[in-house]
Amino acid sequence: MTHQLRVGKTQRLVEVAKWRQRNSKSKDMSHEEVQTLLKAIDEVGDTQFGHYIRFLLYTAARRNEILYLKREDLDLENLSLDIKAEKISNELTLPINNALKKVIDSMDLPGSGYIFQTRCNRTSKKKIPWHPCSVTHQFKLYIRKANLPDHYSLHSLRHTYATFLRQKGVPLDIVQKLLGHSSPRTTSENYDHSIALHFREQANLVDFEED
Repeated sequence: MTHQLRVGKTQRLVEVAKWRQRNSKSKDMSHEEVQTLLKAIDEVGDTQFGHYIRFLLYTAARRNEILYLKREDLDLENLSLDIKAEKISNELTLPINNALKKVIDSMDLPGSGYIFQTRCNRTSKKKIPWHPCSVTHQFKLYIRKANLPDHYSLHSLRHTYATFLRQKGVPLDIVQKLLGHSSPRTTSENYDHSIALHFREQANLVDFEED
């Protein structure tokens, strides 16, 4: 009996140690951590970068997919947006959920061209998208400012979206469709690139600015 108790205690300790190890490098952020990050950005007054982060949070899109998003890609009447999906090498249509609609309504959108744009140089009028390395660096600065784990990356926001929906009870196959995952048996040519729009109700569950 004593031996069994010791084994049980040891097993529990091992399980706790594994849980801590796994979660110390968790790819997704908690609801509170997301709010802390957004607060750190907003307190500085970095409005445009705050908008960019919210686009990532509320679409689960990848870094470059939002960087290269253009005003022409937004359909505000039908509340959808088109991105050039990196993994399936094709266009993907995603719902603009309620939280993202609030963000867009607060923005001064360009008439055309990139949503998040800068000048090619100080004298040029040509507008180009923000540089990927620049937004990655900026994100890391805010992670440190907010005293959040340093291993978080922009891609963590995609994981955060997925985890949030799973915690809300949304089935994995629906989450995968909102993330633009296709079945290994489905080629990009045969993939329904607007299928995520069928799950707008689930997408509307994602709002990190509600307590």
